Amino acid sequence: MSAASVERIVVYPIKSLDGVSVQQAEITEAGALVHDRKYAIVDSAGNFVNAKRFSNIHEIRASYSADLSRVTLSAKSKEESFALNDQKGIAAWLSNFFSIEVSLRKDARSGFPDDTIASGPTFVSLATLETVRKWFQKIEPFDIEEAVRRFRPNIVIQGADSFYEDQLCGGKFFVGDATIIGTNPCARCAVPSRDSRTGQVTTGFAKILTEQRKKSLPATSNPGLFDHYYRLCLNTRIPSSEEGKLIRRGDRVQGEWDSFGDIF
Repeated sequence: MSAASVERIVVYPIKSLDGVSVQQAEITEAGALVHDRKYAIVDSAGNFVNAKRFSNIHEIRASYSADLSRVTLSAKSKEESFALNDQKGIAAWLSNFFSIEVSLRKDARSGFPDDTIASGPTFVSLATLETVRKWFQKIEPFDIEEAVRRFRPNIVIQGADSFYEDQLCGGKFFVGDATIIGTNPCARCAVPSRDSRTGQVTTGFAKILTEQRKKSLPATSNPGLFDHYYRLCLNTRIPSSEEGKLIRRGDRVQGEWDSFGDIF
């Protein structure tokens, strides 16, 4: 049986900006993680200002205080710190950076997930990221930390094989005492193809990831889950019954099939 456990937890307080590793994260009523994508940058038409539309967003660095009450934004030699709830101040700084008027919206209950149906945290194994990283070694080498920044998972699992997260699709699994529902492998956009710090595109990224993902699909992964293979990480839902539970670093991760003891 897998000895899988939580290696790290990453939340992204402002959607599309840098994440921050935390020791634990509380589950909200809506099945999100507290602080994750709590704020979103939107333009005057209400559309998200994100890396899909604005590649220069990669130039912005965001760092947070230990209690996540403050954020420091920096880019182009301009740096300023704000209370995280200072939506007007942050929006003014971002408007100056993007040269368009933007605002900062807040949703503390459900956040602003990319997948509004499978709106829980995303999962990936450390071994998966290591395997994917190696696919690009001869083209544009990047380390594990860059892999995390490119694919932006919430939960990284250690002690599990590559693509272990595929096995968690279609049923319940458990992280500590929290019940999670695995829904589907996450379809990727253009964002992982870019250097997370500069926005420079890795040539052929989508083609290589797609081809290697299909070629490397383990016997434990269900091909029926893939209408295409440009997918990585696991999308999830968390039932409202789990509200208030904590996911902690070091928590054991168990599929429903192995939750009754060491039977394998």
